[in-house]
Amino acid sequence: MSDFKADIRSLAPRQAKRHLLTSLAQRLQRHDVRALLSVPHEQAPILYVAAHGRRVAVVAAQSPTGWVFLWPGAQVPADDVASAARQLAAFAQPQPRPWADRQAHRPHRPRLRAVAA
Repeated sequence: MSDFKADIRSLAPRQAKRHLLTSLAQRLQRHDVRALLSVPHEQAPILYVAAHGRRVAVVAAQSPTGWVFLWPGAQVPADDVASAARQLAAFAQPQPRPWADRQAHRPHRPRLRAVAA
């Protein structure tokens, strides 16, 4: 962990963010989570993750305690990339839809048609 902090401290903030997000993207591949790292020319990099049918942005930011990964509803220390990847993979997994299961298992009933005699 101390080597990690020393490596990050030696980088410029934008380079540190890119390094952290690249490491996270590589770990996410191990969890079969699709991720795309966007690196605009003069702006901070953003990692986009496919989750719940949409793209979710993940950013790396400095906090008073060190670097963190941020995504909706979460702030995870960046010094443990493996843990962050597991949490983000759990967040990105599709949520079960109980109503879809009921519809899939509903028996088919033939429609009755009125017949005029």
